[in-house]
Amino acid sequence: MSNKLLIHLIQENAENYKQFLRNKSGILLTIFGLSVLAVCTLTSIRPEHSLSIAAKSVVVAAGDSWPWKDDHASHSESSLYDLPSPFYLHYIRFSPLKLRFVDYLSIMSGVQYLKPDGILIHGDVAPSGEYWDKLVAQKLVRHVLRNKTVAVGQRLGRPKKVAFMEHSADLAKLDVLLEYGGIAIDFDVFFVRGERVKRILQQKKALVCYGDIDGNNIGFVGAHKDSKYLSAWRQSYRDIYVADWNFNQCMVGRYLSIVFKEEVYSADQICNNPHPDGGEMGDYFHGYGKILWKQSIAIHSFERLGRVPIDSPKDLESGNMTTQKELLLSVYKNSTLPPVDLSFRDEVDPVTNALTNRTVQQFYDHP
Repeated sequence: MSNKLLIHLIQENAENYKQFLRNKSGILLTIFGLSVLAVCTLTSIRPEHSLSIAAKSVVVAAGDSWPWKDDHASHSESSLYDLPSPFYLHYIRFSPLKLRFVDYLSIMSGVQYLKPDGILIHGDVAPSGEYWDKLVAQKLVRHVLRNKTVAVGQRLGRPKKVAFMEHSADLAKLDVLLEYGGIAIDFDVFFVRGERVKRILQQKKALVCYGDIDGNNIGFVGAHKDSKYLSAWRQSYRDIYVADWNFNQCMVGRYLSIVFKEEVYSADQICNNPHPDGGEMGDYFHGYGKILWKQSIAIHSFERLGRVPIDSPKDLESGNMTTQKELLLSVYKNSTLPPVDLSFRDEVDPVTNALTNRTVQQFYDHP
């Protein structure tokens, strides 16, 4: 099967091809993986991923003014890579945004538990509202102007339009990571063991969020600027973009993590704890004690699906305690977490979709 035929199959019948991806992974890896690997190995990151002069000025201006410092830049003997420097936490939003209380808590979880060099909000309009003003006054965030991606490439001389606004944000996540490095998350992701992000990125070129058997979740992704995995993932949108919610961000992302297995850490217990397809949403938003979150790197909570409004600190302390409230309260109060469980496992083998035997302790000792 030629690459042209493969692309034709994808574009003509996305649903059937998704079944092909699930059941014929070896064929996919042979055809798609090797071709992408060859392209990415022989070509460098594209020119558009170099920082513009305006963007560089933002980075330089931000570099020395953040109100916290961390020692993560030191390169220990067991580290394979220096962290991207500066090490940024990125958010994307392409619409007027009045920063909500839960958005504020997501950012504060980064401040407290990730401790990046800075936090950048990329989008076409700067956020607003009392929580945004509070963060800006404390010099905890900066807005970086970025126009929304409306086309992923061309076909027969015509732009291939982005099908969903969310896909524009997905593309922007990959682009900012190729420009800056660091980690990019959605506003409903809350860091818990954020210190592990840095440790992983000192051993791997990319950190992705395992979703389910179909693939990864782009709500949480970290990488070095020179990650071949990340570059290939971005290239997939140009070459085989499909107007399907999950195809490029979920399924292609997963199969590329098999192709580039040595440079990717696939983390469990982030984007599937709770999980919208796994039946745990009620346990998180309405129950208590069934979702074990205190050893996870972070929790992607899918706040929009829970439909439990948390609009102010009062909402966290009223009514019955739930896992949602417990997590958000820990961020709001900057609570001290229990000691790290060094026997905890969260590394997923993307080939088998099963946890590896490597514990947190073993990863630290023998990366």
